[in-house]
Amino acid sequence: MNTGKVIVGYQQDESANQAVTQFNNRAVDGLICSVKPFFDKKLEGEEKFRVNPGLLARRLYLKNVPYDATIAELEKFVGEFVEVEQAVVPRDKAGLARGYAFVYLEKAEDLDKAVEYVDGRHIRSR
Repeated sequence: MNTGKVIVGYQQDESANQAVTQFNNRAVDGLICSVKPFFDKKLEGEEKFRVNPGLLARRLYLKNVPYDATIAELEKFVGEFVEVEQAVVPRDKAGLARGYAFVYLEKAEDLDKAVEYVDGRHIRSR
């Protein structure tokens, strides 16, 4: 099994954000990609994180997700109430789901509605 890391740099934040959206937690040539924003410890202030604050403001964290839940199933679960951009299921090095997920909403202002909707609800009794 190939566990090597490849680091790719982008000159524009927009391109980096698109790579995170397109490739994170997706299979490429049979390998699960883990794409993360670059963190430069040398920088100070707000430029320290190459993270789109709008992306984080739209992120919904789901706990106790069934290990075999699909991205489409999670998008449908939350999408019944608010518009969903994408769902991400973090996986370990062996490719197994970790039991939680992130769902990115289309609009940050829908986050409170989504939390109210999914709080206390279960996906397949988990």
